[in-house]
Formats: sequence, C-alpha cells, structure tokens
Amino acid sequence: MNAETISAKNKKRKYDLFLKVIKPSEFDKVLDIGFSNMEYSLVDNFLEKNYPYPANITALGIDADDLFKQRYPEKFLLVCV
Repeated sequence: MNAETISAKNKKRKYDLFLKVIKPSEFDKVLDIGFSNMEYSLVDNFLEKNYPYPANITALGIDADDLFKQRYPEKFLLVCV
C-alpha cells in the first residue's frame, strides 16, 4: 500500500465521520483550512471534490490561488500571506 492510498483512505474515513457526526445541511458553512493550488494527487482538495454543498465552502490557505479558482470557481477564497 503506497502513501497516496493510505492518505485517501484516511481522508475518506475522516470525511465520513464528519458527515455522520455533524450532518451538514445546505445551510451550513464550512471553513477548509489548507487548500492546495497545485493538485499532486487525487486526494488534494478532498473537501472541494466531495462536499455536497460546494458553494458553502470557504477555503483558506497561504498559496497562490489562481489554479484553485479555475478548478473550484464557486468557492470563496481567503488567501493569507
């Protein structure tokens, strides 16, 4: 099992727990701390790829956001430098 497979299983496990415990609705807002402008693997920006209410995500990060904005135009971004 490689590192990407382990990371994907871990992120999926945490995401499933989040959905089970928090039970987000279409009215809930989510802050995603640590978006990736460059996606090196399928698990990068996992929340943006999987969350059922993508317009309710605010992504926070320190990277440039040009590629992220192209991939996920409905996200509100906060870029901290």
